[in-house]
Amino acid sequence: FRLELRNLEIKRGELVDIKIQSSQLNEVLGFQGTLQFDTEALAWQGVESGVIKEKHVNLKETSTGLVPFSWHLEEDSANRTVFSLQFLVLKDGQLKDWLDLSNRITPVEAYLKDGSDVSLSLSFMEEESKDNTGALRLMQNRPNPFNQETIIPFFLPEAGPATLSFFDLSGRLLY
Repeated sequence: FRLELRNLEIKRGELVDIKIQSSQLNEVLGFQGTLQFDTEALAWQGVESGVIKEKHVNLKETSTGLVPFSWHLEEDSANRTVFSLQFLVLKDGQLKDWLDLSNRITPVEAYLKDGSDVSLSLSFMEEESKDNTGALRLMQNRPNPFNQETIIPFFLPEAGPATLSFFDLSGRLLY
């Protein structure tokens, strides 16, 4: 299950409004996790409700860069916006370098309508370029450098099977 947001090039001094959405909300009964942000790069300003209301968000940990949230389906909605976050930018950079999901307070997971548990991830959508619209793209892994796990976003121009292979510097296939 993906939470989607635009990857922004952000500049020191800007106020940014980050809309987090999901095109998969109609597939889940609920989801939870902790949004983690770098407090040296972003200063918390607030949250605006979407399907997640303020009662579903713990704002007591924002000074440490943590925003735990938990949501469950109360009624079907056509709204794709999960919530919007507002930050003051303290460092130039890309949004994907300053935001991530964490298990530090609330385990990161989603619950499908069939009763199964699935992973929950942030998917940073790059701005579409006229030069590569519809082209195969492999994007930067997050977090970088590697931790125990990483997310490697990619885009396929059409649905179908895909294989991701890893090679060392000498070209030897690792996985």
